[in-house]
Amino acid sequence: ARFNDIQMLLKHPQLKLIQPGDTRWLSYFRSVNAVIRCYELLMITLEHIVNERGEESPSASGLLSILKDQSTTFILHSLEP
Repeated sequence: ARFNDIQMLLKHPQLKLIQPGDTRWLSYFRSVNAVIRCYELLMITLEHIVNERGEESPSASGLLSILKDQSTTFILHSLEP
């Protein structure tokens, strides 16, 4: 819900993140593509969650840390279609 609110606030097209399936490569491609397209919004959303909840939200904090990593950013940009 927070992700959708931030998309509307920034007047960004409504996109949703996709959870990949276990055996379908196409679902992994779609998931990575969704993260690439929503990267900035995803970062803003995660930062809001971490700032509001702090230690109560270790998943958001961990994901934010991974997405801020330079190697992750490089890999995501190299996978851009």
